[in-house]
Amino acid sequence: MNKIMLTTEFLPRDQFSEYGSWLKNQDLETLYDYFGYVTGEKVIDSLVQQFICNPKKHHFLIARVDGQWAGTIHIATHTQ
Repeated sequence: MNKIMLTTEFLPRDQFSEYGSWLKNQDLETLYDYFGYVTGEKVIDSLVQQFICNPKKHHFLIARVDGQWAGTIHIATHTQ
């Protein structure tokens, strides 16, 4: 029996661009599920730039299955 290894971790702030790269590799249906509309690379780049400029307001919990990204949760906060 093969066991699947699921792990989670918060993405370090200096790696937020990896979130954008992961999003760009998703199919249109997955992007629709994440955003509620189909989006493209320019929108993703703009969002990631906003995250990088305000790292204290954004946190990303990354789920990995056997070491590969399987999903993410974006947590936005209102910090000063």
